Amino acid sequence: MSNQNKFMVTTQYNFRIDSPIELPDGKTWSDVQECWVKWHTLYLLFEDGSETEIGLSYADDDADCDNYKWPTDVTIRPMDEDGGLDWDVVPVAEYSEPDRAILSD
Repeated sequence: MSNQNKFMVTTQYNFRIDSPIELPDGKTWSDVQECWVKWHTLYLLFEDGSETEIGLSYADDDADCDNYKWPTDVTIRPMDEDGGLDWDVVPVAEYSEPDRAILSD
């Protein structure tokens, strides 16, 4: 069973980085209207008009790398209660730049 507000964001550049995130209190993925990643920050726009930015983890603490501006691919999957990926659940969002996220229903 997946956790309602914890997700794994997988961003691919010329390399891949998995970043566990937690949505703000009271929010679930069904509240997300739009999402995108720029400069290794996940931007979330919620149905209620609120927004949040979540800094993603870096490879080798290389926060100044120009490659982080736009990832080539992004996949967001629910995490289970133990913090692992829930591979039985379809990703809640996945896209390739320059497109914005395609959210699953």
